[in-house]
Amino acid sequence: MKIHVTTRRHHLEIVVITGTITAPKLIRVVDVIALALARQAPPRILVDVRAQSRDIPLLEAFAILAHAIKRKITHTKIAYVVTGRSGPGITWFFQEMAGKRGLKIRFFKDRVGALDWLDVTQEPIAA
Repeated sequence: MKIHVTTRRHHLEIVVITGTITAPKLIRVVDVIALALARQAPPRILVDVRAQSRDIPLLEAFAILAHAIKRKITHTKIAYVVTGRSGPGITWFFQEMAGKRGLKIRFFKDRVGALDWLDVTQEPIAA
């Protein structure tokens, strides 16, 4: 898995390139977000995952959410894009559960919608 982090003018962009999406890989992305925020990164984050699309099992989704809460990334607006995702899967459920725990996360099919929700202008794509 490769992770590229780019600080933009009004947001942080994290591009993840991997073969498949798994809970341990997404937990690693949460750690990268937490580290960036500790270094005073902007509190608006675009996570662009370039991987084969698959749903994370519900228990693994809870593990990712619990890890994010532990890493104190609440009050951060995170737009999550998975290239090639065919449908919402459990993302709507994850958004609701995250929101009830102070995480502002939304899932998108493309960068344009994600950047619009983050309320930032589109800049050149990283990686």
